[in-house]
Amino acid sequence: ENWFTGKKSAYISQLAVSPHLKKQGLGSLLMDLCEDLAKKEGFESIQLDTAKPAGHLVAWYLKRGYRIVGETHWEGKTYDSWIFEKDLISNPL
Repeated sequence: ENWFTGKKSAYISQLAVSPHLKKQGLGSLLMDLCEDLAKKEGFESIQLDTAKPAGHLVAWYLKRGYRIVGETHWEGKTYDSWIFEKDLISNPL
């Protein structure tokens, strides 16, 4: 259970693509795999965080359907981070 929304959430941590391999769709493939695995494991949602100043990542996560559910300042960091969440199961109407 996560501390921002109370949902049973998987958490993506330290996802990265080597700089010389960027812009080849590997990040999207990795995210798809993480989301599919979390869904198969029965999680309601998936969360991750990124630095607020990383505008390109913020935009990418929003485009992928994540929403900002909180913010934090991790110990030892010089910046604040956004906490993102994406629902993996749809609620019936």
